[in-house]
Amino acid sequence: MTLEWDGFRLALGREGLEFAWAGGGFFEAGVTSCVSTSLRRPSRPDECHRLDFRFRFPGTAPGAESAVIHVDVPPGAVEQAQRLQDLLWRDYSVMVDEDGPGPEAETEADVESEGDPGAAAEAEEAPETDADTGPAREGTSVPAELGRVPNTNAWIISPAMARSEELFQDVMARLANSDH
Repeated sequence: MTLEWDGFRLALGREGLEFAWAGGGFFEAGVTSCVSTSLRRPSRPDECHRLDFRFRFPGTAPGAESAVIHVDVPPGAVEQAQRLQDLLWRDYSVMVDEDGPGPEAETEADVESEGDPGAAAEAEEAPETDADTGPAREGTSVPAELGRVPNTNAWIISPAMARSEELFQDVMARLANSDH
């Protein structure tokens, strides 16, 4: 799949994602290095949508282990950008980040926790609970049961995102319907 507009080209091929800008700018990375994408709406009428890609490169030199690529998407290419996001999610399990990488990603690409730290602290103090089964998973109404994962506290710390739950349910349904 290829996205192309004035001064920019993005191609998804066998080698991975290739970004090329007019004037010689070029970035290439394997799809497995892409951990998330987000398509952000413009905050002002004179702005374009922005397609963000977040990459991780474990085992590389400090300061080179991550990259965030921001691409301005003209109005006529938004639908195409959404199709690319869907393809990356469906075929390569690249997460779609509905909120985007946040303003701190523009200045510091290797930020482990994005969003408002105060909000995270408040959420930890008052978790949602289900009277019968305990804390609920963030973003879902599914209780945090541990029947399908190892019985350790490490699995409780980070609840799965809604998209991860969808993927898990899809994989489990495929396994249940397979001949093996």
